Amino acid sequence: MIVVGAGPAGSVAATVLAQGGRDVLLLDRTRFPRDKACGDLVPQAALSLMLDLGVSDAARAACFYPVRRLRIAAPGDRAFEVALRAGAGLDSCVVRREVFDAMLWEHAKWSGARFRVARVEEPVVERGRVVGVRVRDESEIRAELVIAADGATSAIARALRATRTPDRHRAVALRAYVDGLELVDHLVEVHYARELLPGYGWIFPVDGRCANVGVGMRLDLFRRRNTTLRKLLDEFLRLPSIAPRLGPSARVHDVLVWQLNFGSEVFPRIWDGALLIGDAGGFVSPLTGGGIHNAMITGVLAGHAAMRALAAGDASRSTLRAFERAWRRRLWVKLWGGYWAQRWITSSPQLLDGVAALLACRQRICGSDVARLHGTHSPRPAPGPASRP
Repeated sequence: MIVVGAGPAGSVAATVLAQGGRDVLLLDRTRFPRDKACGDLVPQAALSLMLDLGVSDAARAACFYPVRRLRIAAPGDRAFEVALRAGAGLDSCVVRREVFDAMLWEHAKWSGARFRVARVEEPVVERGRVVGVRVRDESEIRAELVIAADGATSAIARALRATRTPDRHRAVALRAYVDGLELVDHLVEVHYARELLPGYGWIFPVDGRCANVGVGMRLDLFRRRNTTLRKLLDEFLRLPSIAPRLGPSARVHDVLVWQLNFGSEVFPRIWDGALLIGDAGGFVSPLTGGGIHNAMITGVLAGHAAMRALAAGDASRSTLRAFERAWRRRLWVKLWGGYWAQRWITSSPQLLDGVAALLACRQRICGSDVARLHGTHSPRPAPGPASRP
């Protein structure tokens, strides 16, 4: 049994298989810990799933930064807040991916998965069936079943799929870390500013002094903007609601760009002898760009489907349809609904303004802190320019 890619999807799938007594080889092109371009926001449901897999002690001892509220700023300078779901003594958290991914990878190895650094170039296909993978040194590794979790640029998915993901089902994003930005404790922010539309920006505090700050946009719309993600980030940091929060020693660093494949595209995630999960299967929310929890869910579902297929001695597409049915029950409505919600937001910012105004009004009636909700700040000295990497 081979799992290609040791991110959240692959490490979870390897954990499920190893805990089920299966011999599983986990492959990744890099050693851990390693950085990964991401917003770093891990929802409470993903942390609960970690506990279900037995990562309890490490997860509870880790220095994750808990976040309890989400502020959404609409194009017309209205803003509202919502509480983030909490449960089982856990809050949603912001945690650097080099920490989070390494924790899941370590647990997969502790559960019994074998790990090897190898750059997988393509699947080995014989008579229409995947029978293994070919790594960069041209050697072949054979297996009854291959689970592809090798990200948005998956070599396995690229070889197996007959078509390329349309730009309307893809996005590009940029992440940076910003020191010296004034933050609200345990609050994450999403900004649909007019300067960023049809994209958005985010501010996710990693701790009280540093934040993951980024911008993202659907790829077809980004191509029409004739700009760069770095320019969009600079525009974001110059917004009147953001610029006064940058202190004189503010610093922008560790800038990374990546692409995402939305889960709204209809295409096969199963083949004879192979499954696509996580970003390789395009299980990313079209509305938020988040994919960690979906990746972990598909890792669990793929692990269970693989164990049933291996027990039956049949890793054909017909047997693996159990995975297709399972992920559709869990994720399809959310993915497809998110796609249309994202299209509504990008095409009708006035409607988003109206919703924000109604919710902000409701919060005023309920006695909310209006100044904090609307992002106003007491006067501060003019900040110096943020340094660039």
